[in-house]
Amino acid sequence: MAHMPHSQRIYLAPTTTSGFSKNHEAGKKRPNFAFIAVLLTGPTALIVLPVFLLSGYTLVQSVPITILVQFAVFLGVLGIGLCRSPGVAKTHETATLTQDVNLPDCKIWPACTDNEDGHPPPCVALIASAGNQSRQIAVDLAQQGYSAYQTQDADAMLKAVLACAPEWDFLIFDLDLTDDLDQCVDELVAFRKACPKIPILLLSGSVQQDEFSDHRRAIGDATLRKPIARNRLFTGIEAMRENSAARGGI
Repeated sequence: MAHMPHSQRIYLAPTTTSGFSKNHEAGKKRPNFAFIAVLLTGPTALIVLPVFLLSGYTLVQSVPITILVQFAVFLGVLGIGLCRSPGVAKTHETATLTQDVNLPDCKIWPACTDNEDGHPPPCVALIASAGNQSRQIAVDLAQQGYSAYQTQDADAMLKAVLACAPEWDFLIFDLDLTDDLDQCVDELVAFRKACPKIPILLLSGSVQQDEFSDHRRAIGDATLRKPIARNRLFTGIEAMRENSAARGGI
């Protein structure tokens, strides 16, 4: 697995398999303002010329004025295009930053870190659907000095952690990631057997309340009920660490 970057503050949106952000794809589809400007000159003439003729101007007078109006419309549309061009540069910059992260090629690898003291922050693997809840968890972790990497591809993330376990501090797994709970459980059981030292915090919308006991120790060290508030997140992390230490995971 490629070494995780720690030297800079990074806030990335979800990326595609090619490593470019969706905003970059949108940037490539920006309209051709020069073409639009040319198209608008025709309707402009059809509107402006009759107006001047009905206003008492002769044809000789109306034609040059209409041409000037067409030219003004052409320049106006081009001006709008130039004003919007910085957005293209911005999306290109985002795409370049995403590529510079140099993470393994999988479906989604957003990263969020807020560490500026020069020391490598502890890495957290967040396996959950892309959405406001996952984004908030990543931000909360970043504000506490963690570097959180979130993906919906559970298989890719688990393999990445297994490939370089010392790089990772703990794992957060959303059991609602797919409709196949049995598959999630099987993946976690296999992961825990292969890598028992990594603490695991489970997320679920089906449990009645937060569960800090170790009765799910085969797949995780603590469980939080969604939605998750910031204070409960860190309470869950503390319980996860305690239970992991008690079972000899740490």
